[in-house]
Amino acid sequence: MQKSKALIHTSDYVLDEAYTLLKMRDSHVTAVKFMEQMDKCSINILRVTEDIEKHAKDIFKRFDDKKLSFTDCASFALINQFRIDAVFAFDEHFRYHPYVHSVTVLHTHT
Repeated sequence: MQKSKALIHTSDYVLDEAYTLLKMRDSHVTAVKFMEQMDKCSINILRVTEDIEKHAKDIFKRFDDKKLSFTDCASFALINQFRIDAVFAFDEHFRYHPYVHSVTVLHTHT
């Protein structure tokens, strides 16, 4: 029996947040090093298109959860669009979001 490898995805919006957080909490050098490593790795970066952005806006408008960021909504839209079946998230609302298909959420508490 052959083992299959998991495909790891992130989005350009999540990377935007990560680069900014690293720069603000550590340094520009750290953020650039991380950026360069991301450019070399095999993680698939999903891009937020106009259509995905429209869906993200629809999600954002429907939910008034103060902890739900627009990046989270873009992630939900990408998960739905690409039918991603498992998600690793730090935010609890990824567990409770009403996806259009079955999604397993691997969660860690912050």
